[in-house]
Amino acid sequence: MKIALTEKQIGQLATFFDRVRATALLGKPGMLVAQIRWEQTGDGRYWMEPAFLPNEVAQCIVEKGQGEVILRAQLPTAPAENRAPRSVRTAQDAPTDMPENVALARQ
Repeated sequence: MKIALTEKQIGQLATFFDRVRATALLGKPGMLVAQIRWEQTGDGRYWMEPAFLPNEVAQCIVEKGQGEVILRAQLPTAPAENRAPRSVRTAQDAPTDMPENVALARQ
């Protein structure tokens, strides 16, 4: 997803953009990140708090992110009939009685 920045936001982030460009020219590009926050009381406004991460930290994040993408791509997907709720599927075995301790806990 891409969210277009306003001219005001670009101006507020200019020092961060400059730092990212400067470190990239040195061969150690950092990363500009932002934490999204919101007010749960009041008017419920949202805002971002930007930060610059040095190359070493940024590299760890990139590697971790790439590993997550690879892992998710390798996970087998279950056939559609196995993803349906059990009530929709046909049970393979006869239902078993509920263990006594579980039945007591539910009461």
